Amino acid sequence: MHAMYAFEMSLEEARQISVWSYDEPYSMYSMDSSIETVEELLAGDYYAVYSQSTLIGFYCTGQSAQVPSAKVQGVYSEGYIDIGLGLKPNRTGNGQGKDFMSFVLEEVFKHSPHAKLRLTVAKWNTRAIRLYERFSFVEVKQFFSNNMTFLVMKQKRD
Repeated sequence: MHAMYAFEMSLEEARQISVWSYDEPYSMYSMDSSIETVEELLAGDYYAVYSQSTLIGFYCTGQSAQVPSAKVQGVYSEGYIDIGLGLKPNRTGNGQGKDFMSFVLEEVFKHSPHAKLRLTVAKWNTRAIRLYERFSFVEVKQFFSNNMTFLVMKQKRD
């Protein structure tokens, strides 16, 4: 993959991402192109990621990366930066995740060098879990929401 760049999400980027559609079983990550979805992407915690001049993905930090019902359940403790990420559907499943994840982590650490990172992933998404484990994320708890089990993973850093 070529050099990547990240920018705060623009309206045009939010509109493009809001119509991305993922194949089964990953369709839960598809967005619905609604005004609410676009507004969420513009809330300030989302960044558009480019490779050369092509929009290839996004990432978010903070509460935007948390499962809302899990916050109510008290799943998330203080002291961590939550991250979430999404690669454009036509780029998933073909080995581009490692470079993308590496870039996202580099960006987060650029702004918060000593951050302790946490992410949430659906338990069935073994493809993503394997990727996160390559970056030293380990499962620390599970919770049930929206009829599925999620894993909370924290990054172990030396």
